[in-house]
Amino acid sequence: MGDNMWDKVSGGYDDAVGDSGDVYHKIYTNPQIFKLLGDIKGKRILDLACGQGYFSELLKKRGGKIVGVDYSRKFIKIAKKRKSEVEFRVGSSSDMSFLKKNSFDDIVCNFGLHDIKDLKGTIKECSRVIKKGGKFVWVIPHPAFYLGKKVKRDGKYIKEVYGYKKLNTKTINWFDSPFTQYHRPIEYYFHEMFKGGFLVSGFVEVETRHKDGKLTKDKALLEYKREIPSFLVCECVKK
Repeated sequence: MGDNMWDKVSGGYDDAVGDSGDVYHKIYTNPQIFKLLGDIKGKRILDLACGQGYFSELLKKRGGKIVGVDYSRKFIKIAKKRKSEVEFRVGSSSDMSFLKKNSFDDIVCNFGLHDIKDLKGTIKECSRVIKKGGKFVWVIPHPAFYLGKKVKRDGKYIKEVYGYKKLNTKTINWFDSPFTQYHRPIEYYFHEMFKGGFLVSGFVEVETRHKDGKLTKDKALLEYKREIPSFLVCECVKK
């Protein structure tokens, strides 16, 4: 397993999110994940696409027995430097043969599925390693509004959306490196979850009040942000 795009930005990403996540994690998405998971004390939880492990550590502090898995060796190297009780493993989300069947109570994937090419294989593996009745909680940029562009007309911001139903890729520049992300409509995610034996049991569309990490004071932009959610948090339960 050679260097990948995450290896290249591991240091910059670690600096940006630190031990608690950036402002969007801390204020908007992490609280939703914890709310959906509920009490995790004593539960064995897989933190899929764990990155440099900050969220694994937060889960551990809530009493969970955490295993963090990520494709990036450099991310896992950073995570292991914390020398915590979290078990960190390098591996592909679509081939976690190093994990036993039905070995996890819950799974979390905090901003990862939209970066994973083999979504079908990943969901199949998650279905294999999770116990019946276990929760799979995942967060992605909202697929309906991540595409397109924001424009201002007559003093109001609107979102021009195009290509929503098409499976597509999007290249972004992050930490001075090109990244490929995978656009799929919500229907596609749900269809694959259903095929994997999951039922959708929770669904939160998360709006924000921040722009570029800072609270916005633009009233028109705030109105727009209240109407156009930035993130999607979903809870699925294994049948």
